[in-house]
Amino acid sequence: MNLSLLKDIDDNNQVQQMNLDRVNETMRENIDLKARIEHLEHVIQQLQSETETI
Repeated sequence: MNLSLLKDIDDNNQVQQMNLDRVNETMRENIDLKARIEHLEHVIQQLQSETETI
C-alpha cells in the first residue's frame, strides 16, 4: 500500500469515529430528554390533580 492510501484509510477511520461519537452523544441527549419529558408529565398530572381539588 502506498502512503497516500494509508492516510486516506486513517482519515476515514477518524471521520467514522467522530460520527460514532456524535451519534452516541445524540442518543444520550435523547435519553435525557425523554426522562425530562416523563418527569414533566408527572408534574403536570400532580398539578392537575391539585387544581381539581381546589
